[in-house]
Amino acid sequence: MTFPPVPLSGPRFQTDPAALYREMRRDHGPVVPVLLDGGVPAWLVLGYRELHQLAGDPALFTRDSRLWNQKDALPEDWPLLPIVLRRIPLGDPPTPEQMRERSAISNHAIDGVDLIGLRALTERFADELIDEVCGAGHADLISDYAVQLPLRVTAVLCGFDAEDGPGIVTALTALMDGQAGANDALAHLIGTTTELLAKRRTRPADDMVSRMLARGERFSDRELVETVLEIVVAGHQSTADWIGNSLRLMLTDERFAASLFGGRSSVAEAMNEVLWEDTPLQNWP
Repeated sequence: MTFPPVPLSGPRFQTDPAALYREMRRDHGPVVPVLLDGGVPAWLVLGYRELHQLAGDPALFTRDSRLWNQKDALPEDWPLLPIVLRRIPLGDPPTPEQMRERSAISNHAIDGVDLIGLRALTERFADELIDEVCGAGHADLISDYAVQLPLRVTAVLCGFDAEDGPGIVTALTALMDGQAGANDALAHLIGTTTELLAKRRTRPADDMVSRMLARGERFSDRELVETVLEIVVAGHQSTADWIGNSLRLMLTDERFAASLFGGRSSVAEAMNEVLWEDTPLQNWP
């Protein structure tokens, strides 16, 4: 029996993703034919061995989006374009050596973060967001808290001004949702990050962008912008989903809530359980 491709969208991805993935594995096996927005065909890899092979063989499974056989059929305003093909159009994709050097630069920038200061910064932003919720008397815990907290923290660590924060949150949310406005959101993020690079070239500070500039002299602004936004995206989306999934379990799973609030599980143990029970990042192009 042949099963049709699975649309990679719809309410079940939000309401019951585990059951949907089980059905995919049952009907299609470890590699599933799917349809992206607009009916664009693609493959979703579910099996561990298959995913390990894909991620570990860049020669066969290249990151060069120019080789995708569906690329020329995509409209210019396709909302998934910034995510699926390339978040920033750099032209030729980086070589493995360039990727290693850029990774070293970003790791150097992250390693320089003061962890004690990071904890204090996170607690301050969390308290501010909770105070706003208390003042309003109601909240959408995802858009008003889970999405806001990691991105506000990451923006400060990168060196963005406080007034840039709301615009970055809005733009990155639109970009990751892959809906109308995603391309405009990408343009806003590129512009804001480019302005930050120019500012830090003349006025370095104790932030990740300044540390990147100090070590990445041979890279162009466009390459550094992409590296900064990769850090922002990686630090934001998975963390926001992790917080959101944890809050959902706290409010809907009596066993989880009792174990956490009763002191039988530490916060770290509870968050680790969420990684296994309701992983925050379930698929990624």
